Amino acid sequence: MARFLVSPPHREGGQAQFIEPVPPSGDSDITAVITWIPQHLDEPLTLESVGRHSHLSTRTLRRRFRAATGTSVMN
Repeated sequence: MARFLVSPPHREGGQAQFIEPVPPSGDSDITAVITWIPQHLDEPLTLESVGRHSHLSTRTLRRRFRAATGTSVMN
């Protein structure tokens, strides 16, 4: 809704109005986490719960997520 209210409906010059984020490739575990998180936003997500789902320790999840995306899991 915010995008609708703030953004013009058309952008000149063939430039995309919005660019959908693309999951990083290469680390299938992290790609699966990135796909899983938006599907479970109705649940209380913590680093521990995401780690349990991905079968990774929180330390490994943090390290591999940052390496794949350049940002933290719970950013």
